[in-house]
Amino acid sequence: MGYFICNEKPKETEEIIARNIPVDLRETAICMESFGGYKAYAAPKEGTDQLKGIFVDKIKEFSGKFKR
Repeated sequence: MGYFICNEKPKETEEIIARNIPVDLRETAICMESFGGYKAYAAPKEGTDQLKGIFVDKIKEFSGKFKR
């Protein structure tokens, strides 16, 4: 099992994970990661970069851990 979050404050990822994912699930997870994000009021507008604030490299790394 792997867990990911999308959050606007990547420096707080560890704290957010600790507050929201129980210890027993964290201990058995293959990986946990933040894919970044943006504030709700700063969501990308149509016609702009829809991945602004999203860490695509972290998504690729995360998904790579589940390939056989």
